[in-house]
Amino acid sequence: MFIVSAEIAFLALLFAPSQSHPAPYTATEQFLATLTSSWGMIVTFVLTVAAFATIVFVSSQRLRSWFAGTQTHPNDV
Repeated sequence: MFIVSAEIAFLALLFAPSQSHPAPYTATEQFLATLTSSWGMIVTFVLTVAAFATIVFVSSQRLRSWFAGTQTHPNDV
Protein backbone atom coordinates (compact mmCIF):
# COMPACT_ATOMS: atom_id res chain seq x y z
CA MET A 1 0.00 0.00 0.00
CA PHE A 2 2.90 2.33 0.76
CA ILE A 3 4.27 1.80 -2.73
CA VAL A 4 1.00 2.82 -4.34
CA SER A 5 0.85 5.89 -2.09
CA ALA A 6 4.42 6.79 -3.03
CA GLU A 7 3.62 6.52 -6.73
CA ILE A 8 0.54 8.70 -6.35
CA ALA A 9 2.51 11.29 -4.37
CA PHE A 10 5.28 11.28 -6.98
CA LEU A 11 2.81 11.78 -9.82
CA ALA A 12 1.05 14.53 -7.86
CA LEU A 13 4.37 16.34 -7.46
CA LEU A 14 4.93 16.10 -11.19
CA PHE A 15 1.63 17.81 -11.92
CA ALA A 16 1.89 20.39 -9.12
CA PRO A 17 2.31 23.87 -10.60
CA SER A 18 5.33 25.80 -9.47
CA GLN A 19 4.37 29.01 -7.69
CA SER A 20 7.61 30.87 -8.33
CA HIS A 21 8.27 29.73 -11.90
CA PRO A 22 5.13 28.90 -13.86
CA ALA A 23 6.06 26.57 -16.68
CA PRO A 24 5.09 27.56 -20.23
CA TYR A 25 4.28 23.90 -20.87
CA THR A 26 1.11 21.88 -20.54
CA ALA A 27 0.79 19.40 -17.69
CA THR A 28 1.41 16.51 -20.08
CA GLU A 29 4.58 18.08 -21.48
CA GLN A 30 5.85 18.80 -17.98
CA PHE A 31 4.99 15.25 -16.90
CA LEU A 32 6.90 13.71 -19.82
CA ALA A 33 9.87 16.02 -19.31
CA THR A 34 10.09 15.07 -15.65
CA LEU A 35 9.74 11.35 -16.35
CA THR A 36 12.53 11.48 -18.91
CA SER A 37 14.88 13.39 -16.64
CA SER A 38 17.49 11.20 -14.97
CA TRP A 39 16.03 11.35 -11.45
CA GLY A 40 12.51 10.97 -12.79
CA MET A 41 13.41 7.79 -14.65
CA ILE A 42 15.20 6.38 -11.61
CA VAL A 43 12.31 7.06 -9.23
CA THR A 44 9.72 5.76 -11.69
CA PHE A 45 11.75 2.61 -12.33
CA VAL A 46 12.29 1.89 -8.63
CA LEU A 47 8.62 2.42 -7.76
CA THR A 48 7.48 0.28 -10.70
CA VAL A 49 9.82 -2.58 -9.81
CA ALA A 50 8.77 -2.41 -6.16
CA ALA A 51 5.08 -2.48 -7.08
CA PHE A 52 5.58 -5.41 -9.47
CA ALA A 53 7.60 -7.33 -6.86
CA THR A 54 4.88 -6.75 -4.28
CA ILE A 55 2.19 -8.03 -6.64
CA VAL A 56 4.23 -11.13 -7.49
CA PHE A 57 4.97 -11.83 -3.81
CA VAL A 58 1.33 -11.50 -2.73
CA SER A 59 0.15 -13.62 -5.66
CA SER A 60 2.70 -16.34 -4.98
CA GLN A 61 1.69 -16.51 -1.31
CA ARG A 62 -1.97 -16.88 -2.26
CA LEU A 63 -1.20 -19.52 -4.90
CA ARG A 64 1.03 -21.43 -2.51
CA SER A 65 -1.67 -21.52 0.18
CA TRP A 66 -4.31 -22.45 -2.40
CA PHE A 67 -2.30 -25.41 -3.72
CA ALA A 68 -1.50 -26.52 -0.17
CA GLY A 69 -5.20 -26.47 0.67
CA THR A 70 -4.72 -24.04 3.54
CA GLN A 71 -6.60 -21.16 1.98
CA THR A 72 -9.71 -20.32 3.96
CA HIS A 73 -12.71 -18.25 3.06
CA PRO A 74 -12.91 -14.88 4.86
CA ASN A 75 -16.32 -15.84 6.29
CA ASP A 76 -15.03 -19.10 7.77
CA VAL A 77 -14.42 -19.02 11.51
